[in-house]
Amino acid sequence: MGDKRACLRAMREAENAFSRRDEADDPDWIGYFDAAELHDEFGHCFTALRQVADAEHHTRIALTHSGDAYPRSRTFCRLSLATAYLVRKDVEQACTVAAEAVQVADRLKSART
Repeated sequence: MGDKRACLRAMREAENAFSRRDEADDPDWIGYFDAAELHDEFGHCFTALRQVADAEHHTRIALTHSGDAYPRSRTFCRLSLATAYLVRKDVEQACTVAAEAVQVADRLKSART
């Protein structure tokens, strides 16, 4: 919503909460949320803030550390990365990453993708 300070503060709070959590106490519905998912969310935030270097950094970490168990999340992560490249005016790289996302999205049952 354009409030960079509030977004950065919320990300710090999320990172702190994540580092303090005890996975044994996590409810089942959040069991999928790991460090890669946290970086994925940060990538989305930095993409929205148009902080390209930070968006690229966090989406790359997310893609490197996430497995194939959550292809929908990886698709959205790739789209964030493609958007970051597009903001940077690297159209060729943006198209390459977006094409990877589209290949996976075609196999998903997701209205959002």
